[in-house]
Amino acid sequence: MGYWLVVPAQQDEVVLAQAFERFGEVHVAISPQDFQQIVEQYGAPAAIVVHSSMRQLAQNVKGFRDKFPESRVYVVGIVTPSQLAMLHADDVVPFPLPESFVRRIQTERQIEEEVGHPLPRTNISESFLPPKKELREEMMVEGRDQIIVVTSNKGGDGKTTVAAQLATLLAKKGPVLVMDADPKGNQVEWFRQDNQPPIHSIYDFQKPKDRDRAELESYLLEKGNLKVLASSTESGPLTSKALAAAIQAYKPFYSTIILDMQQGTSPELITAASYATSVIVVATPSAKRLRPLLLMMKQLMEHRIKKSKIHVVVNRTHQKGDLPTIRTALEDVLGASFSQYYELPFQEHLEWDDDPEYVAVTDGKEAEYSAAFYKFAKGVTGIEFKKAKSGSSAKKSSSGGFFSSIFGGGKKHSKKGRGKR
Repeated sequence: MGYWLVVPAQQDEVVLAQAFERFGEVHVAISPQDFQQIVEQYGAPAAIVVHSSMRQLAQNVKGFRDKFPESRVYVVGIVTPSQLAMLHADDVVPFPLPESFVRRIQTERQIEEEVGHPLPRTNISESFLPPKKELREEMMVEGRDQIIVVTSNKGGDGKTTVAAQLATLLAKKGPVLVMDADPKGNQVEWFRQDNQPPIHSIYDFQKPKDRDRAELESYLLEKGNLKVLASSTESGPLTSKALAAAIQAYKPFYSTIILDMQQGTSPELITAASYATSVIVVATPSAKRLRPLLLMMKQLMEHRIKKSKIHVVVNRTHQKGDLPTIRTALEDVLGASFSQYYELPFQEHLEWDDDPEYVAVTDGKEAEYSAAFYKFAKGVTGIEFKKAKSGSSAKKSSSGGFFSSIFGGGKKHSKKGRGKR
């Protein structure tokens, strides 16, 4: 995916160039004449590497950015805080290159080769600052396109339940597309007839093909404003390329897309996050799961997923100390100023319903959970939701309905213990 153009400045050009050869083809420009000749011969670079010892560093980095808006710009070496504030670079990394940077770039290159185009850029200066309030509000105006990724670091955290309820709620506002990108295929049972797998699934996008709107719609399960692109347990692993193709295919037709991802960090998650407006990480207040959760957050940061995209949901809380425990554990990674934490209290008889006019979050005995979920949904989407009418909680699913099938199990439950989370 293109070449790396190294501008060593006062750094040893051989040493610097060799450090980046592991990522692909490298050309070194010691002088402006070298730079011009390389660009004339090979075209715009995929990435430009500038050593921090360059004179007028900020001005030159801005010049590279303006001249090559599609190229990534990396500054290598040590910079002062004042320089950092002025740099319009994609990243500033020490030298020798840290292993975390090497892993991130290698993973990104692998994904780009599979997908067939570069991943979206992230400006390093933006990642150190919280988003401006007015900008975040503008991004979240009702009706704007939203791609919401829901994941967790371990199975059993309630990831799929949270995705299902959020989809139900958003479907009150307009069409919502849910993509099941979890190889476990919890949604598949809804499609099954006589134990046969669905005719179409997200795995159809493993094969490159031009599809019109009618064909794309034929792949989906429809229930009111909610549509689902199923997964399949019989098709093997989903590739980043197929996932990207599915997102690109449906994005022009749906303003709200929710991706139910597999647990853990994977190339597919990084691909989905590169398209996402929000990345929801569902966790539970378990001491045994803190270390894996911390590792997952570090990996997301290594892959330059913006903090402004991330929303941490602490699910099944039992006491007031559960959320602060998670927050304290993640402070070293996300920073003390990160505030996009939400908690959903444990609800013993939380159930799903098969009526698209019924919001799965209620106001009766579950008022505490209901209030928490509405707060979480507004925090992620920026949309104000009207709470369900009083008494809605009395309406329960009498059988395994739409969401109980596609979002976990798909089997009928007896009243005793039904719908436990």
